[in-house]
Amino acid sequence: MKPRLEKYAHLLLPLWEGYNGLKSLMLPYPASRGKYRSIPPKLMRAYNKRRFHGAKRLFCYNPFVNLFFNIAGEAIACCRSHDNVLGTYPEQSIKGIWFGKKAEAMREHMRHNDLSMGCAYCEKQIKAHRFQGLPSMRADAYPYTKKGMYPKIMELELSNACNLECVMCSGRESSKIRANREHLPPLVSPYDDNFIRQLEAFIPHLREMHFYGGEPFLIDIYYKIWDKVIALNPNIKMSAVTNGTIYNARTEQILLSTRFDLTVSVDSLNKERFEQIRKGADFDVVMQNIDKFNQLTDNHLTISHTPISLNWQDTPGIVQFCNDKQARLNLSFAERPSKYALWANHPDKIDEMLAYYDSIDFTHDKHNFAATYNIRVFNEWKEQLMYFRDKNRQILEQHGDYVSKEKEIENALVQRMNEVMSAVFSMQSDVDYSLNILREELLDKPSSPVKTESMHDVLTYLNDRDSITSEKTRKTLLDPEKFRKHLSALMREARFWEKYY
Repeated sequence: MKPRLEKYAHLLLPLWEGYNGLKSLMLPYPASRGKYRSIPPKLMRAYNKRRFHGAKRLFCYNPFVNLFFNIAGEAIACCRSHDNVLGTYPEQSIKGIWFGKKAEAMREHMRHNDLSMGCAYCEKQIKAHRFQGLPSMRADAYPYTKKGMYPKIMELELSNACNLECVMCSGRESSKIRANREHLPPLVSPYDDNFIRQLEAFIPHLREMHFYGGEPFLIDIYYKIWDKVIALNPNIKMSAVTNGTIYNARTEQILLSTRFDLTVSVDSLNKERFEQIRKGADFDVVMQNIDKFNQLTDNHLTISHTPISLNWQDTPGIVQFCNDKQARLNLSFAERPSKYALWANHPDKIDEMLAYYDSIDFTHDKHNFAATYNIRVFNEWKEQLMYFRDKNRQILEQHGDYVSKEKEIENALVQRMNEVMSAVFSMQSDVDYSLNILREELLDKPSSPVKTESMHDVLTYLNDRDSITSEKTRKTLLDPEKFRKHLSALMREARFWEKYY
């Protein structure tokens, strides 16, 4: 938005939304028919009201204009469509994938607004009315459905090379995690110089390219691709999601030679917590690099923040940080691991989070475009939390009178545990000690559906003859610390909620 209009953003956006709201009422949305199940018009109207590029008949244009290559050589329609692989490199060429039957089948699903072909993530988000940041938003700039077109957008996640071990990531996203935490061999990338040669036919048609990792500025093949872009189509709008730790002459030259926007991941403004979450990063270095990146990209900077159990109280501070720098905010939804995910919490805990968020007032920041957008993103995040809270409340209600059920399971569990331990140990004192561990770690905990299901799981396991006669089980039962640790893991609240997500 032009600088002179930014101060009117708080007025213009509601007007734009009002126009889109009216337009959305008149659009003829695809209806469910045959094998296709379309998004309900009510949801489409709610989504259309928030679309930055205006209300549209179709939910998503990614299958028509976007191609994403992931670390395994798989081509998909967007960064969230991992369950629907359109083809694999090098078994298939880029052209063979883009113009192939699988890609056309997905386009046909989207012509009917049917999200059943690899779009579960977006389906979940729109049910929670969380629209900002959906991958479909980016493709809205190119609402084309004509057959035979080359893609307008390409997203590349060609390597997991990374210098950090963030707590919410896995070895898929970080080579250091794969080596140090998962103790697995390095992933072998299928991408080679032939892949770059095949890209040459696509680069002249592209309007945008987006680069992910790992850490993009540590991935050598990206520099080769950027050189091709400079030679063939330097006007491509490019972006990368970076951890903000890498800044050198090489990265500076790329940013100066191209149209580059950057998204920097920042999960706390507290140095200690930031470095606890983003293991291996130096908070002070990242903050310095953010200022350099902001200058080099002409203020086209986005801050990506992932609220998890360790940092949810930091989220308003991140919003304010973005408002002050006039940077755009992206709130990333952590699906896994469940021990950090905010959906894996009791409704009362989520209510505590919401009460804290509601106490924050950003109204004084609404007079520039970035702040207006960021506050909207934050408010939609609160709606997502409300969705988690309400869903978890329904889950608890499904358990009904779990207290009486708990007593019944407890009696059966103690009896069965006594039988199993008597078969394992020769002395009654060892049996009693094991039963005492069971009581401390499980039976004496406050009544809750988490406790009831945990006891039920233990009882089911002990009633399975094959399970209890295994060598692994015997070693666990014979070692008090292992047994205690195993029971403690069963009582993780996140373990209870993840059964429903």
